[in-house]
Amino acid sequence: MPRPTLKKDAGVGQEGGGFPAMVLRHRTEQADGADGVDAVLTAAAAAGGRITAETVRTERGDHGHFADPDGFFWRVADY
Repeated sequence: MPRPTLKKDAGVGQEGGGFPAMVLRHRTEQADGADGVDAVLTAAAAAGGRITAETVRTERGDHGHFADPDGFFWRVADY
């Protein structure tokens, strides 16, 4: 993905300060749907992460984003 698209998808503001242009990915079971994505985002927040994009449903499946305590961005998806 081009950097501006990746930045927007990850929930990073237009200024994009410190955005590494890389998003790690965690895949949940598709059968879990939004519940599985929400569970991972909730666990990430409880461990000190910051939710950057809440769970959304798309034609492909569900996904959301968080930044971990070290500042790395993660996409959680069931696809």
